[in-house]
Formats: sequence, structure tokens, C-alpha cells
Amino acid sequence: MEIQIGDRFTEGEFEWEVVTHPAGELLALRWDDLDFTSRQLRIRRDKAGDGRWVALNSVAINALLEAKRRKVTSPLVFCTPEGHSLTTNFKRYWQPAVRAAELTGFRFHDCRHTFASRLVNDGIDRYVVQAAGGWKTASMMQRYAHLEPTTIRAAVERLARRSAGANGHQNGHQGSGNWGPGAVKRSVTA
Repeated sequence: MEIQIGDRFTEGEFEWEVVTHPAGELLALRWDDLDFTSRQLRIRRDKAGDGRWVALNSVAINALLEAKRRKVTSPLVFCTPEGHSLTTNFKRYWQPAVRAAELTGFRFHDCRHTFASRLVNDGIDRYVVQAAGGWKTASMMQRYAHLEPTTIRAAVERLARRSAGANGHQNGHQGSGNWGPGAVKRSVTA
């Protein structure tokens, strides 16, 4: 489904990599903050008062290049069809897009949760997810990343496959002593 967001982006082009950052950071984004060669954008001032560079994926780069070719001329990447800032009327453009997509109660900030959750569920290292999302701490990133039940089941199943093939021991432990199958049995029956 394509949803027009202002005169710049459609939902199909507006990939999660772009919207992973808070609305305020994106609404301040200017064309000279984009480096298409290194595939990064610069956040001049984030929520913590710092700046940082953000990696962009190929879908985000293509969407931004397409948007740059449109008729609207503005130093702002995300702007009204007239080229003005969206900071005062962002909801005017966001809410119709959410309604058209039939997303009940969906907030712009929910995109950050989706971004972190998709990466974690795809097996991306949490430190990489933290850096990509711009979270200062691992605990803050974990507030955003939500594991899917299928991811948890797949992780547990990996233990079953690992245990069955480990040196002939069903529980996956090597050697003798307290770590063998008998030790588990003894500790349970003792």
C-alpha cells in the first residue's frame, strides 16, 4: 500500500531505517545533512543534546534520492508541499497516512520499536542495534526491541539440535563427573 506523506514520501518508500529516529530529529533534517556517498545522515542535535551519524540502507537512500527529484524546493528533507517545516503541523500529514493504512492507534514513535524489534528478531547483535538506533545504553535499547514468540521458540530449538549432536552425550556436556547424564539423574533422585 502506498500512502502519501506530504508531497515527499509514500509509505512504500518511507522505509523503517529512515523513521527509526524520533520525529523531532527527522523534522529538522536538512538536505545538507545527508551524505549519499557514505550512505549516512547527520543528526545535528539528538534528544540527549549530542549529534551523531546514522547509517542508511539502500531502500532509504533510494527513497531520499526520489524525494530530492520532486518539485518541492526546501532545505528541509521532510516538509509541507509548500516547503515549510512540519514541526507545527506534523499530525496533519501523519494522521491521514495512518488512517489510510488502517493502523489503529499507531504513533510515529512506534516505528522505533518496529525497527529495533525487526533487527533483534533477525538475529542482529544487540550492540549493533543499539548503535544503529542511537540509544546510549543497552537497557534503553531493550525497551524498544520486542522478541517475537517464533524467535524465542527457534532459539530454544537450537539447544535441542545442539544437545542431540554433542559428543554422544544427550545433554551436550563433555567428560565425566558431575556434568554427565548420571549426575543429573543422581541430583534429581537424591
